[in-house]
Amino acid sequence: MDFSYISILDFLVFGILLIINIAIFLLGFIAGKIKMILLFCIASILFLALPFLNVFIVDNYINKVSLELTSAKKLVYSDSFFIAGKITNQGKQDLNKCNLYIYISSLYPLQKPEFLINLENLNLARGNSIDFSEIIDDFKFDDKYKKISIRCFK
Repeated sequence: MDFSYISILDFLVFGILLIINIAIFLLGFIAGKIKMILLFCIASILFLALPFLNVFIVDNYINKVSLELTSAKKLVYSDSFFIAGKITNQGKQDLNKCNLYIYISSLYPLQKPEFLINLENLNLARGNSIDFSEIIDDFKFDDKYKKISIRCFK
């Protein structure tokens, strides 16, 4: 993982979730015996879910973007894939970097993306949009892709 993608808001969300987890854990000491076991179980499950909750909150509220593809297809006479579209910042902060992930395998959620496109120096302010177009060389697959997703960072 590249730590340059982590911002202060990521730490803030993680800290708030951690404080909630500790509060539930400490509440287990105050509660009765049966409630104590239940609260310890909830705190343990929440602790294991902290990283996933952090990514969910950051991607869907703080760094929320919409991706509108205008073209995503394999070029006819070469082993290249052309992708073009519009990225709209719907989040709470300005964004500078985005990663486009292209999944081809049928094991989409379980496998790493086959292609990663880094879009940098976007200067994408809140509420604004930016157009992009990229070409991926050595694309040896047919025109079928399972999913194209995007994550953006400050």
